[in-house]
Amino acid sequence: MLNEGKDHEGYILSIAHFVGIADNIEPGSLSAASFWVGLRQEIYVAVIKKEVVRMPLVQSLIDSLGRLTDAADDFTWANRAVVHCAKVLNFCYDQTNDRPASKWQELDTQSKQWEQYCPASYTEIYHQGAGPAFPEIWYHQSCHGRLARYLAA
Repeated sequence: MLNEGKDHEGYILSIAHFVGIADNIEPGSLSAASFWVGLRQEIYVAVIKKEVVRMPLVQSLIDSLGRLTDAADDFTWANRAVVHCAKVLNFCYDQTNDRPASKWQELDTQSKQWEQYCPASYTEIYHQGAGPAFPEIWYHQSCHGRLARYLAA
């Protein structure tokens, strides 16, 4: 039977099963890598559909990222931004109307801290293009470019 172009989001079930949605996934493991891929995909779907991120945020992985004021490698900084994005989407699209201003202030503060403390390596090294459409931008590492495209969406 054809799906007729509909995405039934079976990927999330597959990733959830593979990861096991345990709260104690070992950072750097294959399960952790699957979690990060799944979370990025879930964020994309949440933005397109204007809904919350349904995939649970695994606390052991989030805790392994440290605080925003802690020094870390560039990939950790990228994952911190991904988790932050999921939290912002969950705040914005929460249908329970449980969105206190204090929570928004906390998210806004975290966003400013990410920008303030992120490594200088996140600065683009080349930018060409007069307008916002299809500029050519170069970064130091692939995680910088993926994050920039991700945050621009």
